[in-house]
Amino acid sequence: MSENEKMELNEVVEEKSADKKQDKPRKNDKLQEKEKREAKAKAMGKRISKWFRELKSEFKKIVWPSRKQLINNTGVVLVVVLIAAAFIALIDYLFKAAILDGLLVLITGY
Repeated sequence: MSENEKMELNEVVEEKSADKKQDKPRKNDKLQEKEKREAKAKAMGKRISKWFRELKSEFKKIVWPSRKQLINNTGVVLVVVLIAAAFIALIDYLFKAAILDGLLVLITGY
């Protein structure tokens, strides 16, 4: 083997070993990645904790209705629902009658 061939062979070997080194993450890189993950987890835990603290303070601001208000509001809701149901039933009956009368005229010619 000539001197040039030896040098070329050494360069190829060095390139391959350099490629292998780049492919494998170093232990220090793995440690840094682990620290980043741990920092993200801590940050997420702090955000969740803050959310629960704020939730607790918002629950303290709730003003619940008295028993009298609750009964009154329930009655209003029931009356409005009954009126709406009656209105929809009336409209349904009128449309049904109009459609049936229209079909009867088309079929019989009267």
